[in-house]
Amino acid sequence: MEAGVARVAVLNAGGWGTALAIKLATQGHTVRLWARRPEMAQRISAERENCLYLPGVCIPDRVEVTADLQHAVEGAHAVIVAVIASYMREMARKLRPLLRPEVLVLHGTKGLEPESWRTPSQVLAEELGPSFAGRIAALAGPNHAEEVARALPTAAVVACADGETASRLQALLATTMFRVYTNSDVLGVELCSAAKNVIAIAAGIGDGLGYGDNSKAALITR
Repeated sequence: MEAGVARVAVLNAGGWGTALAIKLATQGHTVRLWARRPEMAQRISAERENCLYLPGVCIPDRVEVTADLQHAVEGAHAVIVAVIASYMREMARKLRPLLRPEVLVLHGTKGLEPESWRTPSQVLAEELGPSFAGRIAALAGPNHAEEVARALPTAAVVACADGETASRLQALLATTMFRVYTNSDVLGVELCSAAKNVIAIAAGIGDGLGYGDNSKAALITR
C-alpha cells in the first residue's frame, strides 16, 4: 500500500459487503466488489446501486463490481470476506490458490459453521493453509450496513492474533466516522458476534410479548 491507498477486494455483494465497499471507496481506496451471480454484478455495475440489499445508497465509481473471483482478488493488498457462515468453507477453498501469502485477510461474518460449530476465522485458517496462520482477522460490530454506507458514526473492532496485522487493518478501515479498535481475542469476538444475533432475536420476542425496557436490559446485560 502506497500513500495510504490500497487495492481491496470485498467478497459478497450483500448489504454488509456493499456497505464496506462503499466506505472504502469513499476513503479513496480502489475496490473490487465480488458478486456470486453475474447478473447481479452487471445490474449493480449499471445502476450504481444495490437495490436488493442496500437500496437508496449510491455506489462510487471507484467500486468495480465483478462476478470473476480471480479478477476480484488479483493484485489486492487486502481481501475482506463477507459471505454467510455456511458458505465460508467453500469460499475459502476457492480462494486458496488465488491469494498471495502477504495478502491481509479479514472477514466480516457473524455466526458459526453449521454442524462443525467452527468460527469463520477457524474455517479460513483450515482452508487457506499455514501461510495465513495467526494472521486472519475478524471484523465485528454490531453495526448496521446502511449506516456504515451513509457514513454515520460507527465503532467496530478488528480482532487478530497478530498485532501487526490488526494494526494494518485498523489503519485501512479507520476514519473520523468509523472508529476501529483492535483485540487479540479472536475467538471471544467471534463467539460474541454469534451470540449477538441470538440475543437480538430474544429482544424482539420480548417486544412482541409487550415486555418493557427493564426485561430487555436484563437480557442484554446478563
